Amino acid sequence: MVITASERQAFKRCRRAWDFGSLLRQGWEPDTDAAEVDLADAVRAALAVWYFPGMWEWDRAIVRPLAEAAYKKAVAQWPAGHDDVVALGDALLARYFDWAPEADVFTPLRVETDFHVTIPDPADPRRDLAGADGSAVRFAGRVRALVVDPFNVHWLLDHLVGEGWADIDALVLDERGAASCWAWGRCYLGSEIAGVVYNELRTDADLGRGHTPERVFRRTTVRRGLVELERVRHNLGTEARDMTSAGLAIYPTPSWEVCSTCAFRPPCIAVTTGADAGAVLAASYRRRPPEEEQQGRLGGVTWSLGRGAAPPKFGRDPHQER
Repeated sequence: MVITASERQAFKRCRRAWDFGSLLRQGWEPDTDAAEVDLADAVRAALAVWYFPGMWEWDRAIVRPLAEAAYKKAVAQWPAGHDDVVALGDALLARYFDWAPEADVFTPLRVETDFHVTIPDPADPRRDLAGADGSAVRFAGRVRALVVDPFNVHWLLDHLVGEGWADIDALVLDERGAASCWAWGRCYLGSEIAGVVYNELRTDADLGRGHTPERVFRRTTVRRGLVELERVRHNLGTEARDMTSAGLAIYPTPSWEVCSTCAFRPPCIAVTTGADAGAVLAASYRRRPPEEEQQGRLGGVTWSLGRGAAPPKFGRDPHQER
């Protein structure tokens, strides 16, 4: 059994929607193959190349076009009609690549790396939590980057792309970041993480050359101490125990703030009104396939990530390899 940060978020937002979509439960997803327009993911694809450890000592003038190519490859998957969003990302990255060389006072060690760890039983941390079928319950996720500062302290680097600055308290209370710090230390024993460096890129800022980068980019460091990480472990274990319980109570959390963007609103309304939810699911949804690691993606396979390592083959057709 595998629980992800997104699963936890969905579980706490609305148990009924989580029950419809989780692979731990019914495992439905909307029956559509339309590509999602996600500027944040496309920008992060470029930043994964910019911070690739094997190219960190390369001249940034060489790395920059590779990062830009990663962005163009990501947006090429979008449906037509979003040229304005593509142009916004181009301008944002152009400003960032001008600004970052002076701001990057760390050395990247890994980028886009997956972790996969067992979850201790909250009642007895010496034992791993097991589901109703007896199998181990695991927590899986991905970190954007692992970096080391000039004092040899390790941090997770997270790229936040969107409108406005995040509230500082929201970053301090960021459960996903704290859980990633705990999980990384458990996955890679001996690798202590001091906290998270939140790297914010504003999409609503004026990107003209006359405006200072401080209005577009911001770095915020949030330390994660041992007491906090112990609480993260306990909370994760408690939630995972509930999520994998055979007797879990399923109920909705109806509010328009939650329901307005929910992909499972139609079957939820059917359940609420006594209609046939099964017919709604059969007509407009399909079963989610098991989640698989995406080979060929940064972090999706094992590469040497030390300085001087060969970079991944960006955009190269694997059938042309010899």
